[in-house]
Amino acid sequence: MPTPSTSLWERYRTVAETRPEHSATIDEHGTAVTHGQLLARAERTAGGLVRSGLQPGDHLGVFLPNRHTWLVAALAGARAGIGILGLNTRFRATELDHLLTVAEVGTVLVADRFLGIDGPAILASLRRRPRALIDGEPGSTPDDGTTLAWAEIEADTATPDRTPSRQPTPADPAIGFTTSGTTGQPKIAMHTGAQTVAQLDAVIDSFGLDGSTVALVPLPLCGAFGYTV
Repeated sequence: MPTPSTSLWERYRTVAETRPEHSATIDEHGTAVTHGQLLARAERTAGGLVRSGLQPGDHLGVFLPNRHTWLVAALAGARAGIGILGLNTRFRATELDHLLTVAEVGTVLVADRFLGIDGPAILASLRRRPRALIDGEPGSTPDDGTTLAWAEIEADTATPDRTPSRQPTPADPAIGFTTSGTTGQPKIAMHTGAQTVAQLDAVIDSFGLDGSTVALVPLPLCGAFGYTV
């Protein structure tokens, strides 16, 4: 299959603008986000990421369970040219220290709490302590200079001076997946936007997916099988 000449962001924008009122995702609480809403949130968030100091070519770690925020971050990264590194919520200090160092990740999006796991505390314990963007309830983000509420990133107003002026390209880093690390430390496979679009097209063709398909995604979005769906 030839590699597409379109970026991941352009491919998604085409879908979203064609079917803006169609549900894109529905979470475990039954809350739906339409394609139009997801597109707007991602565009706004891309501006917020850039204003927070991230630049095209940088990498953002995503240490989250499956939720709307995961996809907002992934698409915002695609818009801004920021690579997303999916971090399994089962990883702890040893794996995270290794991965963040190898990928030169200085910022991580993390849930305030998940299944009793204190993600921000894990990040604070690392040798290479990243800046934490905390996805949680209002007031859950400590004001210590090393953390920022994700809600503030998403709330960034999409005005011309805040929306990234640079347009995404097919060669931009899109998503990085980690190996299980069963034979050593986890390793990273980073995919460009064009490679990701090619993979998605192959899955769509193989499974016969179309606009009427509803997919249950119990697999974690931080892994290739979950994200590809």
